[in-house]
Amino acid sequence: MSVLIVGAGPTGLTLACELLRRGIPVRLIDSREKRGSFSKALGIQARTLEHFAQMGIVDEFLKRGLKGKGVAVHWGNKELHFDLDPLETRFPFLLVLPQMDTEEILLTHFEKMGGRIEWKSTLVDLLEKEGKREAHIQLPTGERVVDHSSWIVGCDGAHSSIRHLLNLSFSGYPFPELFLLADIEGDIASSLKTYAHFFLSRKGFCAAIPLPQFQQYRLILPDVPKEEQNLLKVLEERECSDKMQIRTIHWLSSFQIQRRMTKTLRVGNVFLAGDAAHIHSPAGGQGMNTGIQDAFNLAWKLAWVIRGKAFTSLLDTYEKERIPIAKAVLRGTSRATSLITFSQKWSPLLLFSFFKLMLLSKTVRGKVSNQLSQLAIHYKKSRRAPDAPLENGKRVHDYLTDGKYLLLLFTENTPFLTKMRKRYGDILEIVLTHDPEARKIYKAEVYELVCIRPDGYIGYQASKGALLGCEQYLKSIFKT
Repeated sequence: MSVLIVGAGPTGLTLACELLRRGIPVRLIDSREKRGSFSKALGIQARTLEHFAQMGIVDEFLKRGLKGKGVAVHWGNKELHFDLDPLETRFPFLLVLPQMDTEEILLTHFEKMGGRIEWKSTLVDLLEKEGKREAHIQLPTGERVVDHSSWIVGCDGAHSSIRHLLNLSFSGYPFPELFLLADIEGDIASSLKTYAHFFLSRKGFCAAIPLPQFQQYRLILPDVPKEEQNLLKVLEERECSDKMQIRTIHWLSSFQIQRRMTKTLRVGNVFLAGDAAHIHSPAGGQGMNTGIQDAFNLAWKLAWVIRGKAFTSLLDTYEKERIPIAKAVLRGTSRATSLITFSQKWSPLLLFSFFKLMLLSKTVRGKVSNQLSQLAIHYKKSRRAPDAPLENGKRVHDYLTDGKYLLLLFTENTPFLTKMRKRYGDILEIVLTHDPEARKIYKAEVYELVCIRPDGYIGYQASKGALLGCEQYLKSIFKT
């Protein structure tokens, strides 16, 4: 059985790579002529970098990207700055990298595994046949063909053809303000060159985010009149033209933020992921990361079902887990956008005070840092597994690279260990640890084992004397 993926952006490429890594054939089509050449999404959060580490490609991202160190807020002659709070991860920073580079790295990885994108190929219809939907594709030659893949995933963006063909609502609304974006070459009047800068004034707000290229920045200006496209004039009106020197404008665009999402991520054998299912404000750099994590959640589940190892009911958990996350991201980004637009209209001092609160309050800083990094994301019955050190020199996440579950044992129970290896050896990596830090992090005084899913979330924890519960948990997912 194969999977048809429609859309070769970051979400579609991640899904394709993860399925190929697990030996599942994929067909990846895209209506564009080639991959994107614009910077678009910039921020790669810590949780996404952890997933890229599992895929074996994080080093290339770190090589190309810029590690964001913190935030600087300017109000007249006042300047507040603070570093991102320490995060429990190997990647305690926001990596800034244009989306075109993210796509290039993923595409190169996909092609190394034998994958190929069919450019200028468009999904034109989804017809139901024997209880499943069948994709009709128009090739670059104009010929229409029927694709016989068993599963179809729409990763085709905000204007998703799959969502339209399924007649799914995309409920929500646009924000009234128009945003102006620009990628410029120049300099910021501050010694903090690797910080995101927020310039506040009574005339408006401007953000300047450093790009990996030397002295290049992404400028974001909310609430710009539709007819106004003169960047220098807008900066002057917002009293920040003296704080930045602009030599070249590489790219200029305006857009209206949308807040929309579907009510379902699955219709039979068809799934939706990324912007095809949910779009929202770019505030906080959550959009691309949320799509990539949609793909990471779906890939391992789809692979185990296709390989005949897991019950098809496992696929129901994709929607159950990811819909609440999409809703939470929409709420959070909408509140941040409303705070910015409200503050710049009525009281920019309110926004300055908010940043000052973050600077002074360790609790607020920690909560915001963990939310933005997406390390705080958890599902109803699963939370992120900490990347604890082990006595053999490895860390927990090092064992999440082969697509298997990880069984982390804190007790030497030979009969149980033998039984699990015999029954679940093909789906489980079993690690026995006595490392004191790992035992402390995972509360070994309470739990005898932790069963970690392939996407790095804890699926089950067995308290003392309750090891059999782990076997029941695995039986509910896998055919044994």
